[in-house]
Amino acid sequence: MYNILTVRPSNHSGMENYTEGNISLNVTTLGAVFFIGAHVCVFIGIILSNILVIASFQIEKNLWKSRTNTILLSLAVADLLTGVVGLPLHVIGRILSSPLTCASATRALLFLPGFFFCGLSLGHLFLLGVERYLAVCRPILHRRYISLRCIKTCLWILWIILLINGIIANIARILSSKDSDSFTCYNFKMGHQSFGQEYEIFVSCVIVCFFLLLMVCYARIYNVAIRYSNRRSRTAERTAATGKTALSTTLTTAIVIGVCGICWLPTSFKYFCRAYCHFSTDGFFVMFSLCEIVLYSNSMVNPIIYGYRMPEFRKAYRKVIGRLVAKEVL
Repeated sequence: MYNILTVRPSNHSGMENYTEGNISLNVTTLGAVFFIGAHVCVFIGIILSNILVIASFQIEKNLWKSRTNTILLSLAVADLLTGVVGLPLHVIGRILSSPLTCASATRALLFLPGFFFCGLSLGHLFLLGVERYLAVCRPILHRRYISLRCIKTCLWILWIILLINGIIANIARILSSKDSDSFTCYNFKMGHQSFGQEYEIFVSCVIVCFFLLLMVCYARIYNVAIRYSNRRSRTAERTAATGKTALSTTLTTAIVIGVCGICWLPTSFKYFCRAYCHFSTDGFFVMFSLCEIVLYSNSMVNPIIYGYRMPEFRKAYRKVIGRLVAKEVL
């Protein structure tokens, strides 16, 4: 594996040796084929699956009535933009050496969209957790104050805050570079310190704690939802049905969060490895590539979970695919 993904050593001490238009691969040609091929598969999966979710909302208007579904729609838009914008720029930044992709003053900009959209996904998971907690544990408060307008307002605030945070973080990284012409394309090893490594480790710890906290919260929510769904009496059949619906929705969102956590953990792990472990440059490149592929794959898995777990999404998927097939036949 290392032989086909060998990182080509840098013969440049800085960007002064680069001339305009001088572009080369950071890996061997065969390694680039494997690297790009894996990311193209993820790219296609992200585009198709999330467009299916968005189209489902256009065809099945009943999906708009659910607060949880509204958050899932916004999450699908964020996942789609991750594939359309974040993933291609990420691939360019990883395998190409050029004055644009290797200068520390501009390299961070290639990873800004991915940083923003991945953070946005975590923000959506937080909103899902809050919405489910209120719906199951505080149903009166949920019905009274958590309207669709409130959910949409929170989503707009989430997008704006994380956009500002992503811009500020990357501007700080650029301005912190004392030498804007420094060469950073081969910055994998522990000894090659950079601004942001401490920040990356901090963020990784926060992410791990974030998912642990969500797991504890969902254990509480699930426990309450089970008790609520088990209420059965002759005069409370509607209450029992509502409880089962709440339990199913809660379990679905818990699966979404659990899968996201599984996809995020390797990314947290890779930053700790870079800071405290000693591998070859090839080893770091392979590890980073695998972890990042798993991370981006999360954006195409969520729609599959919706279709598998939620009947209203399965129905909408069938309508969308049916219309596409009918158009092809005509």
